[in-house]
Amino acid sequence: MSGGRTPDRCSRCGARPAVYRRVYSGEFLCLDCLRRSVLRGIKRVISRYGLLREDSHILLVIPRWDVHRAAAELFELVEAAFPRVRLDLEDAPDVGGDYWSSLLAAAKLAASDAGGRVPVVPLTLDDALGFFLLFYSGRPLALAVDGRLSLGPAAAVEGTVALPTVEIPMAEIQVLFKVQRPEDPILSALDRMEAAAPGAKMNLLRTYHRLVAPRRREPFFK
Repeated sequence: MSGGRTPDRCSRCGARPAVYRRVYSGEFLCLDCLRRSVLRGIKRVISRYGLLREDSHILLVIPRWDVHRAAAELFELVEAAFPRVRLDLEDAPDVGGDYWSSLLAAAKLAASDAGGRVPVVPLTLDDALGFFLLFYSGRPLALAVDGRLSLGPAAAVEGTVALPTVEIPMAEIQVLFKVQRPEDPILSALDRMEAAAPGAKMNLLRTYHRLVAPRRREPFFK
């Protein structure tokens, strides 16, 4: 079972087998309840940060990793409920380099090709935390703040990119779609941290938000 040992039945519906333990909430979830919860999380981020309208024209740029294709599919399910939304899909280029460079390339493409559309990239909680760790370790590629990715000087593109899936843990997408996590040392470190202290990723997210809160009205990259 993913996320640690789980009881036989889902904490929410009480009917279906639990397949995932959500440590930070103490819940044991079946696939159906996990999917519904993840979709609600995406809707909550969109609403909280005002990322989209009911008639938005969206450019969704999808990184090449399976976990991001799955996250994009979840986002598309949410937007399917809004008939006036227009959604254009584009695959991010394979630029080589490491995992984070590939995500930055996807965000750069979304920002530069938007042309009046809302640029969206389906990054996860783990991606936001990774960019945060890179930012404070001297590699300021990008920074996720208030549901949007601000691009660093390496992108050579101004503007932000909407991140509707940014509070969804990568592990939950892995369980829902049976996909593998990309191989990357920062993602591995985040997983080790979570294994040693369950709930650590969500705690880091809260700490991260407290640290960036005073700078919300200032440019992050100078």
